[in-house]
Amino acid sequence: MASHNPHLIDALEGLRDKADQYRRIGLQNQQDSSADQDRVQQEQVQIAGAVIAGQADRAREVMQRHVPGSLADPLG
Repeated sequence: MASHNPHLIDALEGLRDKADQYRRIGLQNQQDSSADQDRVQQEQVQIAGAVIAGQADRAREVMQRHVPGSLADPLG
């Protein structure tokens, strides 16, 4: 990594590994309903919009609804 910072590199590699696990689980769960996929996508758009607009309370509100309704921990 360009930073040459071992702590940052470890953190980023851990995040990349976790993201890969979620992506694999998501691909395995293609049987999710179209309505559920639409809901998850809309929540993600709402979260991103709130973050971009600097609306931390709104982002937290949507995120608290989003996390329990989206993928659980792929390892357990």
